[in-house]
Amino acid sequence: MSETRTTTAAFPPGRYGHRREPRRRPVMPIVFAAVIAVVAVTLSIKLYDTYGRPDYKAQVIGWTDDTADAIVLDYTVRVPDSGSATCALRALTFDKTVVGQRQVTLHAADGSATITASTPIPTTQKAVAAEVVGCRPAG
Repeated sequence: MSETRTTTAAFPPGRYGHRREPRRRPVMPIVFAAVIAVVAVTLSIKLYDTYGRPDYKAQVIGWTDDTADAIVLDYTVRVPDSGSATCALRALTFDKTVVGQRQVTLHAADGSATITASTPIPTTQKAVAAEVVGCRPAG
């Protein structure tokens, strides 16, 4: 009776190179990716809180009295629940350089959902345009 034996392959030494030890994954790229993800999420939340409130809708009517040291911005703001809003305003030159900024808090009167305002924005030089950057709940 013949016996069958299982044997492992025997390779001649040096012919096929040497076996490598399994490599450990570097920790730094994983830590770097996690830090980038945390920063991206934090920045997204901050930007949404500042600019992404769809229930606070501002619309520019126009601007007047554009002098060397101020421009008056006329605008409306729709606020939910007849509340109040804090809006960021800015004045711009012809090449869109910001030459003045201001934050104002507006309160709705008599249960109105829309606030119409006219606000002067102090400038460092003559502005040719003004805009409402964004509005958010007052507070």
